[in-house]
Amino acid sequence: TQSSLRLSNPAVTNSSDLRTMRQSDTSHPQSESNNMNPPISRASNVLLLLAIFLVSINLRPVVAAIGPLVSLIVEEAGSSSTTIGLLTMIPVFLMGVGAIYVRQLRAALGERGGITLGVLVIAVSCASRLWFSTGTGLLVSAAGAGIGIAIVQSLMPGVVKRNFGASTGRVI
Repeated sequence: TQSSLRLSNPAVTNSSDLRTMRQSDTSHPQSESNNMNPPISRASNVLLLLAIFLVSINLRPVVAAIGPLVSLIVEEAGSSSTTIGLLTMIPVFLMGVGAIYVRQLRAALGERGGITLGVLVIAVSCASRLWFSTGTGLLVSAAGAGIGIAIVQSLMPGVVKRNFGASTGRVI
């Protein structure tokens, strides 16, 4: 069909011209599928962007919320200044250390499974603070959150890069 299109239209000189003609030709079956895919693709990208946004806004509050709540944590949990310092240091430390082992997790669960696991670990860690509000309970939940954040923030850029290509910088 490529040669017949070139013979019928001498202006077609390269494959991009040929693709343009095929897409504008409504009788060609490939053009129908090309015209139908962009809206589906756009809808999936919008849903993926929404999921990325929702995950991203839940990564930092575990660590960032400690500062404004220091006096309440000291009063309620009877924590020392060392414990308060550890509440912010442990997640950050585990984000760095945990990122080393994410490659094995990705091989075992895949990116989607790994991100799901990371988000679940963060959610369980945050929820556990309701029941374990002692200094030790808060430290354990901080460790869990740090591991969950390490998993998500190590796997998410690959998902974004694969799905958004040239727009990766804007999405991240």
